[in-house]
Amino acid sequence: MGSRPARTTYEITPKGQDELDNLLRGYWWEMKPVSDPFFAALAFLPALSREEAAAALRNRAAQLRAANDGVEVAAEKGWLREKPVHVTWMWELMVARNEGEIAWCEWVAGLVESGVSYLPEKVSVEGLEWERWRKQVD
Repeated sequence: MGSRPARTTYEITPKGQDELDNLLRGYWWEMKPVSDPFFAALAFLPALSREEAAAALRNRAAQLRAANDGVEVAAEKGWLREKPVHVTWMWELMVARNEGEIAWCEWVAGLVESGVSYLPEKVSVEGLEWERWRKQVD
């Protein structure tokens, strides 16, 4: 063990403890917006062809299913049983959120494939080529 560096021990300062307490309670008691770049991309849905948009949504659903499958495999191998119960709950929350998004992705992909129009009739924003996009997706 002579090749290992010396062990360093850190202690939290009273100021650091106060900051931790404030952050922790803030995350427990206040809703914070989740920043997912997918929301920005979804705002530009008309930039994709219907075929690509539906395929991308189904791919997102598949990726979320794969993440859920990974949690299931970890649970089957006993990894989650070795963790405190609240850690298991955390993973279950992630799976539940993913299941909701999977259902949403499949639903919207179906709408896109069915031809539902998702462009506004009139847009007065100069510089955005909505008419070109409308022709591409309608």
